[in-house]
Amino acid sequence: MTQKTFVLKSGKWIRLAELKRVSYRPIRRQIDSVSIPGIGSMPVMKDTGKLDKSRIELWTDMMNFSVDATHDGVKEKIRRLRQQESDSLDLIDAQISLLRQEREDLIKKAWQAGNTVTVKELVERIK
Repeated sequence: MTQKTFVLKSGKWIRLAELKRVSYRPIRRQIDSVSIPGIGSMPVMKDTGKLDKSRIELWTDMMNFSVDATHDGVKEKIRRLRQQESDSLDLIDAQISLLRQEREDLIKKAWQAGNTVTVKELVERIK
């Protein structure tokens, strides 16, 4: 499904932000500091080759953002970027929470009955 590029808002066509890339941030360490007269000192950084999995970079066609690598962090930024689709995103979140609740109820019933339920049975029941 393609995203809409322009939306009519208040009689004007505005361009929506479109995600181009999502990636983890690389971890960098300072290897030196350079003094520049009149400006101050600037750190010289080097990549360590490892990724910081606590932060995610979202690259759009206009700029990039760094957010927490959690459901809430990404959800907040996406809703801020795509305000026109917040109602449909709320509906999807409600459906996901309903499915999670059904899954918890199935596991609870199985535990109370003393039965073991395989993952395959859980998947079949949720579908």
